[in-house]
Amino acid sequence: MSTPHLKTPGSVPKESSLLYRLWALTVPALLTQLAVPVASSVDIILMGHESANAMQGAGLGAVIIAFLFWNVSHLRMSGAALSARVFGQAKGLSHETDRVLSHILMRARNPSLGLTLVTTMTGLILLLASRALNNEVGSAHALYQSALYALILALGAAGHTLTHSLSGFMSGTQRPKVLLLTALIQQTLNILVSLVLVKCAGLGIVGVAFGSALAHWVPPVAILFILGLRPRAFFKVFMNPKRFSPSPFAGENFDAIVIESSQSHSLFAQRTFALSLMFLFFHWSQWQKGQHAYNAALIFLNLFFWVSYFFDALATSAEALMGQFLGQLALGEHSLQQERDALACDETTQKITGETREDATFERIRDAIQELQKKTWMSTLFAQSLCVFALLLGKHLLPPLFTNQQAVLNLIEELWFWVVVIPIACPPAFILDGFHTAELKAKAMRDAMLVALALTTPLFLYASQSKQMSKLTLGAFILFFILRATGQAWIASRQNALSL
Repeated sequence: MSTPHLKTPGSVPKESSLLYRLWALTVPALLTQLAVPVASSVDIILMGHESANAMQGAGLGAVIIAFLFWNVSHLRMSGAALSARVFGQAKGLSHETDRVLSHILMRARNPSLGLTLVTTMTGLILLLASRALNNEVGSAHALYQSALYALILALGAAGHTLTHSLSGFMSGTQRPKVLLLTALIQQTLNILVSLVLVKCAGLGIVGVAFGSALAHWVPPVAILFILGLRPRAFFKVFMNPKRFSPSPFAGENFDAIVIESSQSHSLFAQRTFALSLMFLFFHWSQWQKGQHAYNAALIFLNLFFWVSYFFDALATSAEALMGQFLGQLALGEHSLQQERDALACDETTQKITGETREDATFERIRDAIQELQKKTWMSTLFAQSLCVFALLLGKHLLPPLFTNQQAVLNLIEELWFWVVVIPIACPPAFILDGFHTAELKAKAMRDAMLVALALTTPLFLYASQSKQMSKLTLGAFILFFILRATGQAWIASRQNALSL
């Protein structure tokens, strides 16, 4: 297998071009990321205009699938961090890309097979549960529909896993336009197939599930085709990646990057599982309040995803650039150490030469990293203002897109304050995720997530006891992201202090 020659990362950009590069990566990444909430929103919107039971069943199915599928999203984070580091060290990726891609595919193999199995088993359990609740018509119907949804989505589980892995690779090597193209094809196919199967064939939740399952396979197939990896070669690498031995890159330095990335991989997975648990508690808390409260929470959550993926795109772009800079810094330090070892001169000469080279080579990279962080936060503030303005204007325009049930619309209008708070309180957590993923500070991310989960879980449990506590549930949701960002920044700063 041989992937196309990629553009050279080049030298560190000037400050004037850094903001341009950040947004040049962010805009296509933003459109790509927005395709993700659109996919889940399509299912909710189509079912929300069918009936309250259909919307509740689709919402429950989407929650279960999101909980299961989200647990492989760490593959994108670890893959992006690894690819960005190598991209920063390479003077042009060719055979080097093969080795990175092989390692990423190796990581995706077992999660792909495991997710397919777990999703299928979950669907069967829900099907049995719906049979046991035949005396509770509403709950049994919702469980039955969610069981069908899960069983059909199991067909797309492996494609979803590969999408995360390959998206991390493409993001780390700064090719967001490829991701944008595949996302547009994916969501166009999803919407068209779902509309035809629901409106024309009358298949209901089965139709939207088939549309989503089919769409999950579009990105990996398209990306592998662009990378020049044909199906036969892909299955050889995917099923037995150890047989693939491409040309070595950067020797021990590459192996060090892989080892560090692998150590962070499990921490990323634990962090993602903790985040999934928070969403599970949120849904369970609202489910206890009845059908209308739960459907209103679905609208809140879909709007949250629309906003969050906006900032996640910015964080992903900052992550790619910072990973590139850190890779250049590591390569420079590695090369400098080799030169120092090779110098046949006295200790004083080595010290002077080393300091001169370090000042000349590394100072600009460190300045670029600081400038990147500054411009990312400025861009975040600008994006927050836009989102708040859009949500204030959309108070009476956005909810009717999801449902025509007046009771649900009245309830979400009462809770709209918490919707507006989303772009104010949540983005710092996403931006810090981008920075810390590039720096492979997975432990800080995991620990902050666990602390936030431990502090907000009692609130979710308490709020579930009353039908009048939807505001407390949404407040606990927002508080989770505030605590997560605060804890992440504090833990990471302590790690930096201890490493000095």
